[in-house]
Amino acid sequence: MTTATPTRAAAIEVHDVHKWYGRQQVLDGVSLTLRPGTVTAILGPSGSGKSTLLRVVNHLEKPESGYVSVGGELIGVQRHGGRLKELSERAILAQRGRIGFVFQNFNLFPHLTVLDNVAAAPVATGSMPRPQARARARELLERVGLGDRTGAYPRQLSGGQQQRVAGAGGDTVTVGAVSNGAAGQTELTVPAVEALRAQLPAAVRERGELVIGVGALPAGFPPLAYVGTDQKTLTGAEPDLGRLVAAALGLKPVVKNSTWENLFVGIDSGKVDVAFTNVTVTEERKKKYEFASYRQDNLAFETLKDNPWNFGGDYRNLAGKTVAVSSGTNQEKILLEWQKKLQAEGKDITVKYFPDANSTYLALSGKKIDLSFGPNPSIAYHITQTASSNAPTRNAGSFSGAGESLQGLIAATAKKDSGLAKPVAEAINHLVKNGQYAQLLDAWNLSNEAVTTSEVDPPGLPVTNS
Repeated sequence: MTTATPTRAAAIEVHDVHKWYGRQQVLDGVSLTLRPGTVTAILGPSGSGKSTLLRVVNHLEKPESGYVSVGGELIGVQRHGGRLKELSERAILAQRGRIGFVFQNFNLFPHLTVLDNVAAAPVATGSMPRPQARARARELLERVGLGDRTGAYPRQLSGGQQQRVAGAGGDTVTVGAVSNGAAGQTELTVPAVEALRAQLPAAVRERGELVIGVGALPAGFPPLAYVGTDQKTLTGAEPDLGRLVAAALGLKPVVKNSTWENLFVGIDSGKVDVAFTNVTVTEERKKKYEFASYRQDNLAFETLKDNPWNFGGDYRNLAGKTVAVSSGTNQEKILLEWQKKLQAEGKDITVKYFPDANSTYLALSGKKIDLSFGPNPSIAYHITQTASSNAPTRNAGSFSGAGESLQGLIAATAKKDSGLAKPVAEAINHLVKNGQYAQLLDAWNLSNEAVTTSEVDPPGLPVTNS
């Protein structure tokens, strides 16, 4: 099999796929490209290869030739010496974990009732005792309109009803929905963990909802929180993580968008349980709020993709460079400190200011500046937006937003003594352990801000810096 470069903008690309079963050719040079945010139906008579094509997408069926890529990543194979070489089974399993797939037979146990089919997974994984799993299964079946069919067996249900049972076994969170190409859309199913749910304050547990505050009004701040391309869905890495945490806690997520100022009013008044909105932990804020960390607070350098320069964590590498930065920001403060150090060594940086992000990019693409220094998430988003342009960019290195003496941290924020920080941190650590936290960050191109553990009230920026 020869290789070709997958279409970067495609959510899914199938390229010249051939598949045989013995002497019968089922797929004959199938090629198609599916764009992010679209819905596609594959039509054809029975036996025409529709299911086989879907199974090829996540490498449950191995094509004789051709390839499939999802989000620009080859599935089941890797390039090797101008050809495609099969990945290890472990690597393929990891890829399949990032691709949502509902089987035609829905994988229901024929000897179990609808109720016990839904309860089976949390019992088998040990995340919930059987009585609680059955109670939770009843709630989920009610949610999908099958509350009156709990005692039925799969053979007694229609195909559509069986599909709803298959999807009711956990809360499915669509990561990267309507993101305008900023994220690789991923469906993650997160079963509730009763041991985590039990740690919640009684009022929240009994209400059955987690009110998630996001301060993205008026314009949003992609890729962290903003209104998606459908002009109504609040998308972004922050609300997506809030939804995953709610699912792990067995709660329905209720996302409330507000201005930054009103976000804290909501927390103070009890109208918001917890905020997921790029809040940096500071010692001053810890006087009023409790925190569960989930992401590093990093700055980054953006440069043109064909520029080989890298920061390497050493300010000396900036000598002789022209760098754009926003006035009055933390990154400006850090950059000017580096400039003073370089000047003391007989070297210098040229610092430039522009009125907005578009002007900065025009200067970068026109090679009037070498680098732009700003928040890592904003740069991650901008890189996705320039990928198909004549001047694509890349991340040339990051640095802690708190400076070299402390790694800044972004954290879920709740009212002090609310009792929410601990279960939220435990839910995040659960997502870290099962790989879904990594999938979230990977989808939003923020893997370079991953933490290994969520901490309750970690060290924050000192009062003098916050």
